[in-house]
Amino acid sequence: MSSDQQFEEDLTYAMSRTGEAFRTETAQLDAVGLERGRRAWRRRSAAVMAGSATALALVGGGTFLVMGRSGPAASFDPAVSVVSSDVPSPDGPSGAAASTAASGSTGTAGPVPVPTERVLAALKTVLPAGSISGVEGLEGRGIPATGAMVRLRFDDGKGVGRLSVSVKHLARQTAATAPELKCPDRKILPYDACHTSTLADGSVLTLFQGLEYPNGQADTKRWSATLSGKDGRLIEISEWNAAEDKGAPTTRPTPPLTTGQLSAVATARAWDSIVAELPVVGGQAVPRAEFPAEQIVATAAKLLPAGLTPADANTDMDGYANFTVKDAKGASLVEINVQDWRRDLAQPSGSVISGQYANGQALADGSRVVESQEGKNPGRWIVEVLRADGLRVVVAAYNSGGLQQAATRQTPVLTTEQLRAIALSPEWKLPS
Repeated sequence: MSSDQQFEEDLTYAMSRTGEAFRTETAQLDAVGLERGRRAWRRRSAAVMAGSATALALVGGGTFLVMGRSGPAASFDPAVSVVSSDVPSPDGPSGAAASTAASGSTGTAGPVPVPTERVLAALKTVLPAGSISGVEGLEGRGIPATGAMVRLRFDDGKGVGRLSVSVKHLARQTAATAPELKCPDRKILPYDACHTSTLADGSVLTLFQGLEYPNGQADTKRWSATLSGKDGRLIEISEWNAAEDKGAPTTRPTPPLTTGQLSAVATARAWDSIVAELPVVGGQAVPRAEFPAEQIVATAAKLLPAGLTPADANTDMDGYANFTVKDAKGASLVEINVQDWRRDLAQPSGSVISGQYANGQALADGSRVVESQEGKNPGRWIVEVLRADGLRVVVAAYNSGGLQQAATRQTPVLTTEQLRAIALSPEWKLPS
């Protein structure tokens, strides 16, 4: 992939992730998800954990469903399912401003991007001494100007590094719950350090240190700082110890900025005028009833074969949970997604969802079952069920205890038959 193609992919992701731009994907999508962790430009929009081998965007209902696996490190993407609202948030724009922001969110003509020179000027006020080159911004890229962004190379005299900054102005409730603020699950994404803190002014700051490739295929490091402000600002700065985030040799042991300097950039008042100029995006999320994550684990515990018990469970997000189970041969990571798809199936594009299961096994009650196996090191065994009433259950098990861990056994602790029994259990019920 050329640097220009990479830049446009990164920009498209950055402008869409918070729900302001839902892109239709008709080919297989790189379902990068949590294994690429807190990457500033992850292509995770308002997405849900995925299980089948295609990508599907339901633009009609406003919900972006990522489904797919494009490589040995891909994983389910259990991000928050967000439905965009046409009603502006109480602290968002109204009237013409709301229309302008909305037009940007659909990919049509929207507000003019904040000039790259202004974003760069703000950044320069808080960067340490060093040289800047390869500056890239939003102008001429055809990206809806719902945020401000700049990418560049920075050299403090100890080696050039890639630096990216994104500035968005979100509805307050959207910024406060931004998934970027959470430290990732180590079973999904191993990392060196991650810490979230609340600052004196009520802002939330997350500092992350890890690898660009958590599976160890390269030694490129990625460090980042993410700030969610009380005014709805979401500032993200990421840096790498190489001239490019991918596909370039490292130039120094660590990225150019220390975590303290990353914090200074993220919290700088230099962003105030840019945030004020940006349209408020995110709107009011339409609540979606989801199966509580704690209940997923509790239900799974009852359905597991005798002698197996969930351990190290992650229940950060309703509708999705993961845990490990262990027998005498070792541990297996298990992921379970339980979703209410009634509303999605009722949309005009709902037939597309149904089509994903058209070739699955049809059961007497109208359910469709799809079984698959993907990868080897590690590999995952998957059973998906779409019930006639709109409930979707996906259960997957790995032949290792973590997504980025090499396979420790030939097959998961759970057999395909056991996965199927869990997915088809009547214990999974639609939320009322």
